[in-house]
Formats: sequence, C-alpha cells, structure tokens
Amino acid sequence: MLVNDLNDEPLPLRAVPPRVLVADDNKLIRRITEALLISCGARVSLACNGIEALEQMATSSFDVALLDMRMPFVGGLQIVSTARASPHDYKRLPTFVGMSASPSNDLLELCHQAGMSDFLCKPICKSDLDKGLVRWCYLAQRWMLDELEIARGGRGVEQLTR
Repeated sequence: MLVNDLNDEPLPLRAVPPRVLVADDNKLIRRITEALLISCGARVSLACNGIEALEQMATSSFDVALLDMRMPFVGGLQIVSTARASPHDYKRLPTFVGMSASPSNDLLELCHQAGMSDFLCKPICKSDLDKGLVRWCYLAQRWMLDELEIARGGRGVEQLTR
C-alpha cells in the first residue's frame, strides 16, 4: 500500500526507464522488489545494506531509492540524513521512499521529517510501484529543474508557480 496515495491526476511519463536503487537486508525482498520494478520498466540496482546504498549513490545516479527502514548498520532514515547532509558527495540525490512491514504513525512522521517523499508498506505490490514510479520520477524531475533554475539565478519552478 502506498501511504501518500495523493490523487489520480495524470503525471507526465518518462521516455527513459527510471533508475531505482533498492536497499533491503532481506535478499528475498530485494529480489521480489527487483522483479516487480523490472516488470514496471525500471532499471534496478540492489544494495544489501545502507552502507552499500550510500556507496552506490556516490557512484551512480538514481531517480528513486527504495529504502528499508530497519537494516543493520545504517537504516533508511540514516541513509537519507547522511545523503541530505552532504549532497555533493553523491551523483544526484534521488527521490527517497521508505519501506517497512510494520509501519507506525511515528515511523511515517520520522520519514517525512527526514525528507522522504513517500512510504511503501510491505508486502509491496506491482500496482503500488506502477503508481509510485510515475509520481516519484515526476518529483525527481521537478527537483532537478528547481536546482537548475536556482543555479542559474532563478527562483525555482515551485516558487515561480505561487
């Protein structure tokens, strides 16, 4: 189930397959999520822990990072806070999405405060990924446009539309 299932307004589709990083310490969850994402048209990279996820984000660009909240060493929240504290250490910050089989309101609030864009409840289903990928990639594109506009001395897309 997608937690932030906003509305059904259409969002633009990408011509290029989205690049998705899946970080989960459970091999079965990684493989199932990978198969579902591939069936949605995504290119997928896998990380078995948070340290590996951060290393991959430093060397490759991803549109979306699906992060298990409870991994040994470095969990999803720590990945996001580390990446957001030092964004220049990474190729490009993806849209961060948390994943957990046991979500709580407190965990959802922590994810929001850390800067995650959405949350998936496990078990993950293909329809949630289909809907989510379109929205998450749209958000990633909007943020990239904002960064470009601000770098050029503008105010960013979001500020210009207010």
